[in-house]
Amino acid sequence: MTMKNIVKYCLLLLVICYSCDDPYKDKTFQVYNVQPAASYLETRSDEFSEWIKVLKYADLFNAINQATDIFTVLAPTNAAMSEFYARKGVVSIEELGQTYARGLAQYHIMNDTIQRDDFVAGGELPIKTLSGDVLEVSFDESGEGGFNSVYINKEAHVKEFAISTANGLVYVLDDVLSPAIETVYERLCGHEENLIFRTAVELTGWKDELNITSEINSSVLGSTSEVRRYFTLLAVSDDVYNSHGISTVEALVSRLGAGSDYTNKNNALNRYVAYHILDGSYKVTSFKSFDSEDTFKKLWNTKAEDALIMTSLENGNYYLNFDGGDDKAQFIDDKSNEQAKNGYIHQIDGYLPICETLQPISYYFDFCDFPEVASYITSYGVNGQLYQQKAGDNEGATPLANNTGSYVSCYEMQMGPSGTISTGWGYLEYRTAHSKSEYNWWNLLHYDILGVNLGYNGTLTMNIPTILSGKYKVTLGFAYASSMNFMRLAGDVPSEGSNGGLTSFTFDDNKSVSKAIYAAVPVDELNCYKVELFSELEFASTQSHKLQLVVLDPAASTHKSFRLQLDYLLFEPIN
Repeated sequence: MTMKNIVKYCLLLLVICYSCDDPYKDKTFQVYNVQPAASYLETRSDEFSEWIKVLKYADLFNAINQATDIFTVLAPTNAAMSEFYARKGVVSIEELGQTYARGLAQYHIMNDTIQRDDFVAGGELPIKTLSGDVLEVSFDESGEGGFNSVYINKEAHVKEFAISTANGLVYVLDDVLSPAIETVYERLCGHEENLIFRTAVELTGWKDELNITSEINSSVLGSTSEVRRYFTLLAVSDDVYNSHGISTVEALVSRLGAGSDYTNKNNALNRYVAYHILDGSYKVTSFKSFDSEDTFKKLWNTKAEDALIMTSLENGNYYLNFDGGDDKAQFIDDKSNEQAKNGYIHQIDGYLPICETLQPISYYFDFCDFPEVASYITSYGVNGQLYQQKAGDNEGATPLANNTGSYVSCYEMQMGPSGTISTGWGYLEYRTAHSKSEYNWWNLLHYDILGVNLGYNGTLTMNIPTILSGKYKVTLGFAYASSMNFMRLAGDVPSEGSNGGLTSFTFDDNKSVSKAIYAAVPVDELNCYKVELFSELEFASTQSHKLQLVVLDPAASTHKSFRLQLDYLLFEPIN
């Protein structure tokens, strides 16, 4: 007998002997973690056959099966899909159309893994969906508690957690998430209780703005990029209007003293509607948060030019325009945070006319707090960087410009004549601090800074949001790292060619001061610092103001570690 035959005989004997007493005979085993996500769902087709149909119809089945990428897949059960079809009045995904199916599927998929511990931490999930939306995890305290109480967007119960597959994780849902495929205006149209307000939105033409989901930005080099647009709408119900003696949109026009040219931005009805619209996507929790531990008031810019809303905490309650007397309002919490594709709708309990009696308060201007920056980071943030959120274990840094101009319209920049030397620092960049508690930059306002590296005599110009008229002390908040020690040591004596980061700050072309920013840092320690710019600065009227920075430090063109790292301006009223 040859050696080859001996081996075959031994293997056969082994199989026969083992099969005589195999305790797992006739049982089938599947190793899920070596299968990609879509294939895993197929192994449980009795539970997920309808969701598989959705994925295939949306041309995403093969996408989440690829081995070269990783995903978190939220998979509704067949029972969940049946309830979803019933709500929609259909019997199959085909009746809703392929575009809808793709949006629905993308709303349930994230292009990264979210581990169970991060998932059940609560709040917004750290990764956006393929549709570009943010999902939120909450807990039903009235139920069993623990893992049985976890919900997404307060509508979809999570049944199974973090099932490992070859290319990611699967979470099983007992309900289908409602995709944010409608605009703010389209969502408003579904509210019969907001008929008067909706009519005002339509008459003034603001419905067109609230229908925008993205726009094309053109760079200085002629290239274009698509960025998302977001809005926050403060909606007023007919019942609220009725409580103020307003029963029709005509009565609202009369109350406001508006003329007939409703699309004119100066028309009273137009300004009233614009006053209820904010650029950016803000949940109610944002309005109930303040910029410092000892400040319980905050100003919000609206789409009505030079018109502000003040949120405040008064006697344990949160108000809009508390100083407006009978015209103050509060959020109706259980009718707010309605998510649309391009923002949120919040219902409020007052009709909220423009308040003209707001008094100056301490106001923080974050150098990065512009809707254009938020949209740009949402679309193009490097390595998944999120706007105004800590950046994990490493700093996040996204370029906002090249050497010829800014990618976002809120900044106008011009390089200094000598430019800068080649470094790892961007000309203009959005930087977020990482989340390690021992890392002192996490104390930055909104966790972000604007990095400026424009060379000697480089200029940066922007319009800061509306500020109430009055006199203010102005303080600059900024970030420092040890690599900038040559700037700190400069003082009055240049160090390595630096004069301490001398920079001029000019408001409205006529109110100017120059400050050696980094000469004010007391110790060589990475941290957040501040320096007074103006002991007194007066604004005669309530309006937006032009701010121009000019870098006056020669080291800006010669030193590889030179940059300004700007956090905020604090305006404190002087009575």
